[in-house]
Order: sequence, then C-alpha cells, then structure tokens
Amino acid sequence: MSYKCLKSDFPELKKKINRITKKLDKHGKKWNFEVLPDTVEKIQIVDMTGLENLPADQRQLKTSSIVVDVANYIFEMETLKLGNYEVIAILEHNAIENSTENLVYTIKEETVIPIKYRTVKSYCQHCNSNRKRKKTILLQDQTGKIIQVGSTCIHEYTGIDGLDIIKNYQELQAILIETVTLDYEKAGNINSKYINTIDYLAACIQLITHNGYKKEETKWQAWEIAVLDKQDPKYKTIAQKVIDYFKNKTFLEGQDFLNNIKLTLSQEYTKISGFVAYAYLAYQKQLEYDAKKQAEQEHKKQSGYVGEVGKRIEIELILKKRIAYETCYNGYSNTTCFIYLFEDAAGNIYKWSTSKFLEQELENKKVTLKGTIKDHTEYNGQKQTVITRCKVIN
Repeated sequence: MSYKCLKSDFPELKKKINRITKKLDKHGKKWNFEVLPDTVEKIQIVDMTGLENLPADQRQLKTSSIVVDVANYIFEMETLKLGNYEVIAILEHNAIENSTENLVYTIKEETVIPIKYRTVKSYCQHCNSNRKRKKTILLQDQTGKIIQVGSTCIHEYTGIDGLDIIKNYQELQAILIETVTLDYEKAGNINSKYINTIDYLAACIQLITHNGYKKEETKWQAWEIAVLDKQDPKYKTIAQKVIDYFKNKTFLEGQDFLNNIKLTLSQEYTKISGFVAYAYLAYQKQLEYDAKKQAEQEHKKQSGYVGEVGKRIEIELILKKRIAYETCYNGYSNTTCFIYLFEDAAGNIYKWSTSKFLEQELENKKVTLKGTIKDHTEYNGQKQTVITRCKVIN
C-alpha cells in the first residue's frame, strides 16, 4: 500500500521504520519498504479563522489549501500470524483511572472487535487466570474464533515468542497512520508527566482554532502551552463541552477510536495524548454526524402509507436508492436482484423489489411509475409502501 507524508517529515519517519524492520528481520517477518519519487501537491488544512467567538456547537469546519513537497513511499508487511493464529487487537487494561473500560488497539484493521472486549477483564484463556495485567492480546483462528491471551503466555499458546513482534506491528501501524514531525527532545524542556486533561484539551483547541490541526505538532505544542499555563481561559469552556459530549455518548461496535477518545477524556489527568489532541475535531465531526442523523430521522417520520393494498397506482417519484443482492432459485444459478427506494413529493417512501435493472441515470431524477400496492410495512421507524409489478412509463 502506498503512503504519503510531508517531505520534511520523511527522514525521521524513514529512520523509525528502518529501526523496526530490523527487528522484524530477526523474526523472519516479510516486509517491503520502497521510496517513490517526490511530488508537489495541494493539501487541505482545517481553517478556524473567524470562528473563534462562535459557540463550539455552532461552528462549521472550513478548509483551506496549501502547496507542499510530498514524500511518497510503499510499505507492505505480511499478516501478523503466530502459529495458526492472527493477532487482531491489543487490549490495554486499567489504562484509564476510575474506569472499567479498556483501550482497544486494532492490529488487523478490517476486523470489527466485538463490543464485549471494551470491558472484559484481563483474563488469559491459556493459563485460565484472571490476575491483574496491563495488556492482553486478541488472537483469531482460521474458524473466526477469538481468543484472549496474556502477553506472557503468547509463547506457550502459539509456540512463538511473539510479544516483541506485536509491539513492532503496533508501532508501525501508528507510524503509517500518523505523520511523525517531532520527537520528545524537540518539544522543549517539559518535565511534567501529567497535567489536567481539561487544560491540555483547551490548549489543543486553542492551537487548532488559530493554526489548524497538524497531528503530532499540535499534540506537543499544546502540551507546552498547558504546562506553562498559557492557554486562553475561554477555550476551557469549549473543552468542557467536548468532555461532556464524549462522557454522555455511547459508541457502537467498531468505533474503537472514538471510544478511546472518550476513555482518555474521562480521566482527570493525562499524559501527552494523540487522542486528546484530536478530540476537538472528532467532536466537530460527530456534531455534524448527529445533525445529519437527526435530519434523517425527522425525514423518516414524514413518510406515510399511500393508497390501498391491491390497487394499481400511477405516480411521479424520485429514485433515491438502489440495493443490489444475489439470490438463488431452486439451487441453480445466482441471479442479481434489486431493491429500489422511491420518494414522492410529500416525502413518502415506496419500495420495489425486482430483478429488473434501472439505468444509473435515473437516480435522483423524477420518473413516472405504474404498479400495484403490495403491502404497507415499516423499516427502522420509516413507513414504506411496497409496490410490485411495476413499469417505468417515461
């Protein structure tokens, strides 16, 4: 897979990748790191200019563009396997003070970690012990079964001393996701190990508001501002809103990153944290998402049942969505079928299931449809008029 980063950041990134790949070589793990030609590209940055005095929940994120030198590279590594098991996640237990929830670090990105592992205790299925552990590893076998193992039992369970490999994979994943711009030594002479979470978050919001979000740079500069108590008090009010939002929000299975932000913000004190640094942007995006979902729910309520079951209708509709799926008749060949969702001028929804293909050009355009009302049903709180034996007559 190919990746990009700012050219100025690439030497430090390359140094870190080379250090880790040397360890992977010792364990016989395959990888490929290839430097591609540099490019000059326009990138988007978050622009908060002119929004400083607006309440946080009324701000609309703006973006602006700058042209930068970009380093391009390819990095690939084989799936992390220990014996017959794949490593899919690392659970960090008791990382958040006064919380029973775990931080979940996904190693195999496409895997959705079941929600129960957010609160599972540090139990090891190899030695059947429930002693206090900082970390446990989630392994998955070829049948899809997930097994929780203590870090010191990895060798006994898989036959491979894989803890060091797992740490390397976890660090590599962090490097590939987030551009490295600063080291601790470059961040200034900051001796404090912990600081009030709300003060650190307020400093992050202050930096993002004035300079935009710059990943690692925001994280370290905000720490220095907070340690020196140079953050503007007005951002503390916004920070409290962000903390309260995440505190009262329940995130679903597969939303481990947002849940990690929630857990980090729930503690009174924090170390330097990328979760805290990104929390304000996550908050803004979640507000937009919540508003969109609320609008969708309100729109769903507008839909009502139309006509009488068994009657033919002819009506002007807009094709809003198509869903394709395969079905098998009598055990023979698969057939592609479609579910089409239409909407009339009053916001009522019509559903048509058929093997007929409607041209893509018809989507979001008005069509006149003639068919028979088959049923009145409800899906996810939305009333739908089911129609059948339909024909597009224009």
